[in-house]
Amino acid sequence: MILRRQIQKIKPEKICLRGLSERELSRLSTQLGEQAYRGAQLARWIYGENVSCFKQINNLPQAFLNTLQERTELSNLEWVETGVSSDRSEKFLFRTQDNLYVETVWIRKNGRNTVCLSSQVGCKMNCSFCASSKGGFVRNLSASEITSQLALVQARVKEPVHNLVYMGMGEPLENVDAVMKSIEIVHSPWGYGIGSRRITVSTVGLVPGIEKFSEKTLRQVRLSISIHSPFDRTRSRIVPINRKYSLKTLMQTLVQHRAKFGREYTFEYTLLQGVNDSDKDAHELARLAKQTGSKVNLIAYNPIEDAEFERPELSRMRAFRRILDRHHVRNTLRISSGVDINAACGQLRLKKIESRNTKVDFRD
Repeated sequence: MILRRQIQKIKPEKICLRGLSERELSRLSTQLGEQAYRGAQLARWIYGENVSCFKQINNLPQAFLNTLQERTELSNLEWVETGVSSDRSEKFLFRTQDNLYVETVWIRKNGRNTVCLSSQVGCKMNCSFCASSKGGFVRNLSASEITSQLALVQARVKEPVHNLVYMGMGEPLENVDAVMKSIEIVHSPWGYGIGSRRITVSTVGLVPGIEKFSEKTLRQVRLSISIHSPFDRTRSRIVPINRKYSLKTLMQTLVQHRAKFGREYTFEYTLLQGVNDSDKDAHELARLAKQTGSKVNLIAYNPIEDAEFERPELSRMRAFRRILDRHHVRNTLRISSGVDINAACGQLRLKKIESRNTKVDFRD
């Protein structure tokens, strides 16, 4: 009898609507006693209008809205705080329902707005210059938690989103199913309607994930490969997954999938002083990029606490770029946005964890 009373107290987990496709919303509507077309109406309110509460929906029966209020939710993240950089980048910290922290960055640059989404709480990849792994890996984010980041950021910023990048906390292709589901939602006309060419997914080079993603996702969605060194020995030091999937294996996969699916790649390359910024590195990086027709994004290292690396001088970074230019490799040099708000992936979460452990209040 005691056990039965305890079971009765357990509340059923609510369904997060922002993780459902239009077809799934239609199916849910019929399960709740409504006509299937209510799913399309829900999709327009949830994604098109980006409503934050059920009271904002004015063309659905009140009884249906009451049922939705009781059994579902619009978002499964809670806003905690926002940091604003001198360059007007904004970093958002969200709390999950199991009291974990997720970071999302809004970047304003050259009249374009880009949202950088997280796909995991923490990261397993242990890249030596990245803060995401330092707080430990906890779990994957669900598709609804990924899309809720976009919804909550848009609700607060109230500006159009031009580009979407999966380059926040975590390795997206280790959580490939949830990432692909979220891409369906953000790209579809019934969803957020962001063009596939304006969506980029980053990976450190998980070959099985690349294969699955290339086969099942719109080919116009771009893949960004975190190379960071064109030599196996150095890359294995700073990107440990290279010990499992070497540059040779990775490049063979990229070449094959480019030929088969027409997939476009970008190489992300974080410049680390005295580690991967030599002329020799630049020439070899150019060779790899030309194998796949890839553009190279050079990134000035964004310092994190307790890391051994330093940012190269601007003159060295420009010299590196000139070598890529001589090889006719398309490239850009990005000075990381939001250094003054700890915008590198994982830093704000790490500070929140540290403040919790030391029992110091973190101002919201």
